[in-house]
Amino acid sequence: MNNKIEQGIQEFIKDLIKENKVPTIDSTEDRSFSPDTEVEFNSLRILALLEYSGVNGKIDSKLKFAFFDFLIRFPICLKYILDKNQESTNFEQSELTSIDKKMVRHISSAWDPDYYNYIAFLDSRNLVNTDFENKFSVEITSEGKEIIKNFESEILIKWKERCKLLKKIYGSKSDQILQKAINEHFAFTVI
Repeated sequence: MNNKIEQGIQEFIKDLIKENKVPTIDSTEDRSFSPDTEVEFNSLRILALLEYSGVNGKIDSKLKFAFFDFLIRFPICLKYILDKNQESTNFEQSELTSIDKKMVRHISSAWDPDYYNYIAFLDSRNLVNTDFENKFSVEITSEGKEIIKNFESEILIKWKERCKLLKKIYGSKSDQILQKAINEHFAFTVI
């Protein structure tokens, strides 16, 4: 890895840990920031999503990207999907009773208006490759994989496990099947 890329990775990690900005899911911890307003936090989640839910670190579907991220960000909805598919993981009680930020409805699924900002942030640091010319495609780079591999936090461990479960349940599903699942299970929510 060249020095410029290595320096970019180090700066990214320093941004994450500067001033105790590395979030945890401990409900007793007094967080002095809102995680969904932190570009670094959201970018780290997107890297985890790509690495552990994507096919070889790549997601080629806007619907799948947004749906998977929605489920990671809203654990109560993820728990519902896992229960429906006889899968399980551990959730903190606080995760199942709070929602940090509402996503907006975009055509037929959830969409965070800041996705392109997060992706641009990652792309500018050579942590993802994008293709928006013909389709929606985001792929984690080897530098992005280094971030995920070397970054340790409680929340990243949970995201990793949850992303792998999403991949197991929906990873090979088409957009049509995902849309049907969204309509069937989440017609009552923000998506």
